[in-house]
Amino acid sequence: MPVIRPRPRTWMTQRPKESFVDQLARELRGETTPDPRPYIFEVPMNGPESYHVVVVWEAWPGMSLSDRCEIIMDAYDAYDQSGNPNGPLAPRITIALGATIREAIDDGLLPYTIRPVLPNGVDEDDDLKRAMIEEGAVQLSGGEWLLMFPSPDMADEVYDRIHERLPRVEWYRDYESRRRIPR
Repeated sequence: MPVIRPRPRTWMTQRPKESFVDQLARELRGETTPDPRPYIFEVPMNGPESYHVVVVWEAWPGMSLSDRCEIIMDAYDAYDQSGNPNGPLAPRITIALGATIREAIDDGLLPYTIRPVLPNGVDEDDDLKRAMIEEGAVQLSGGEWLLMFPSPDMADEVYDRIHERLPRVEWYRDYESRRRIPR
């Protein structure tokens, strides 16, 4: 019978687990950290007593799902211990998922998208790109920036804000985008 063993993990030797926890906890405190920066989605489930947390981060490759979950929970513990102004959040997290952008798309974790629709001949400008990045846009492998969310409520809130901020741009909400995002 063949013996199948996983390759040894290289991420631990390249970057200690604690540095992932520290970077994520610093982002939770509102600090800007070096790239790649994580996108953190806190989705309330049945009110404020329970949350699902999805961390989309290009630093995850080579790391198991259980290690990602452990890092997320350790970061929330560190954030809570540093004085989370909203009170402890870690005990209220029921699901913690870590995924790369591609994994999040493929697994349907961010199915609600918002895209700018520019008139013919009008290119994306710095204001548009900056607004999208400030609202949490992710950059796809082809260079396109896209706003993606795990819940329709999050997508609707951002849609309202970005539409008000850039009324000259037409915005398209897509709630079934997974099948249409290019690789």
